[in-house]
Amino acid sequence: MESTNQSPNDRISLEKGSEGLGFSIVGGFGSPHGDLPIYVKTGAAAVDGRLKRGDQILAVNGESLQGATHEQAVAILKKQRGTICLTPHSSSVPGLVWLLIGCFPVFLQLAANLQSGTTTTITEMV
Repeated sequence: MESTNQSPNDRISLEKGSEGLGFSIVGGFGSPHGDLPIYVKTGAAAVDGRLKRGDQILAVNGESLQGATHEQAVAILKKQRGTICLTPHSSSVPGLVWLLIGCFPVFLQLAANLQSGTTTTITEMV
């Protein structure tokens, strides 16, 4: 099991204001990159260090996001009001998630090129 900076049982309370919760998400079941958990992409909520880019959001106010599509996760987050309780999971290697997501289109293109017989090097695509 991978080590974590934060146990899945730790919860973070954020106040939802007129600007929202202060972060955006990526991932979800059926995403173009495959079936992924919901991850924090960016946002001001990371300023105090409790929520970081690459953290997985397991639940919002007790409502699980596991198996949720991106659209379902956005709808769950948008319907919340006032103080929101998030259940995140912080990986000790969140950068790995972003590396894999960022490289996925390159791997897809390489696979398509191999299938069509076209030769392309990775350095030509990056």
